[in-house]
Formats: sequence, C-alpha cells, structure tokens
Amino acid sequence: MIGRVAQWRPWLPRQVARYIATGISIGAPALCEQFNLVDSLYDEMLNHHGAPLDRRRARKHLGWAFDAAVATVLKHHRGRVLTPEEPVCAGRLLAEAYHDFSLGAAA
Repeated sequence: MIGRVAQWRPWLPRQVARYIATGISIGAPALCEQFNLVDSLYDEMLNHHGAPLDRRRARKHLGWAFDAAVATVLKHHRGRVLTPEEPVCAGRLLAEAYHDFSLGAAA
C-alpha cells in the first residue's frame, strides 16, 4: 500500500518504518538529500533500461517527483526538466531546479 504514496518520495518507507518501530514521526529529509535520492534513482533507471522509450518512462517518474514537491518554485521547473531528450540535460536541469528551490527556501 505504501508504493503509490511513495512514488518519488523514496524516503517515505524509512519514515513509516521509523514510526512503526519507535512511535516517533520524522519529517522529510533535507532538500539536498531529497535531490540526491531523486537524482540517483533517475540515473539508475536510465542505466537499467537505456532505450529511448525507457527514457520517457524515467521522465514520467521525474514528473511524479515534481508533482510531490510542495514548493511552487520546484513545480515551475517541471516542464523544463521533463522535455529534454538527453538524460544529461534533464539531470542538469533537475539540479538547477533543486538549487533554485534551496535558494528560495533559504530566503
């Protein structure tokens, strides 16, 4: 049942397990850790599948990451990150989106 809710919130199972084990609720990890998790999962999907059709599938998962984002700054970047055909370009734009969000969160 956690699978759908955890789509592109890979830290959610850890939160649930911690709560079940200790009764202590923990929040989402810091933004930099969220980016590292999302970025590495995207790379793993590309390395596993590789074909152009599967690049689209990986982008669909990136879209879920943006849909799960609370910040409007991050959602603003959604279209830019999801449209490039080249994974390297999408990865660079993903990093820029999280960077812009971290600047807005610090302000």
